[in-house]
Amino acid sequence: MTGDINDLRSEAGCTCPPSERRSSRTRIVCTRCGNCSVAEADPTDTRHLAQDIVHYVGKDARPPTFAIALAEQAARDSPCQKSRRGASIYRMLEDLGDEQERVQQTRVCGYNGPPWVWSGDDSDYEMACDGSEACRRSCAQRCLHAEERALADLPGELADMPSLLRMVHVKIGADGRTVPGGRPSCVTCSRAILDKGIGGIWLFEKIHGSWFKDGKPAEGPGIWRYYPALDFHQITMTNTGVYQITEKPR
Repeated sequence: MTGDINDLRSEAGCTCPPSERRSSRTRIVCTRCGNCSVAEADPTDTRHLAQDIVHYVGKDARPPTFAIALAEQAARDSPCQKSRRGASIYRMLEDLGDEQERVQQTRVCGYNGPPWVWSGDDSDYEMACDGSEACRRSCAQRCLHAEERALADLPGELADMPSLLRMVHVKIGADGRTVPGGRPSCVTCSRAILDKGIGGIWLFEKIHGSWFKDGKPAEGPGIWRYYPALDFHQITMTNTGVYQITEKPR
């Protein structure tokens, strides 16, 4: 990471080596000493937000650490007892060529869960998720997806330049860290991302095939994969058997 994020780490009181630290929003977390102080900053000033170089193909392909951390943080807020998901959005600052970009974090994120009930203009409470079999069966119909909430959270200055935005989707396990998920399979999210004009989305996917542990099949490791928005939508429709028209209108 580059930019003023090191100044924020110092303000947070962390003196550990950079390899032992990570950042999320303006919260500086040291995984070594456990310091979790927050470095306060002007919310309208984006100069303090972390920057990074992102590779979209090859062995180094993965979204920026701060975007993964923010999506994981959002997923921890999810009340869903079936599958906790989070999504974050970051911004492209400069195209460096060779499938590389210099990018900057944003504060935009969302998690999956049932809708909020409002009292006037204020959110009052979130509808319940009880983890029952009936709740799990109807999850897709009852709940908003993390991607939907992240898109709804876009401020005007970011919504006006959607092609520069990239989304990161995560599924977290019991320890709150990202675990591998499946291939693109949610038309609700893929069509919303495409329609909004977002550049594309990262998924942490299972590597196809399986390996054996103690004589039983077990899931292999995951891999980060980036999908441009149109590819993501078309692959999703193919995977889910949704009819699609591939020709442009005349």
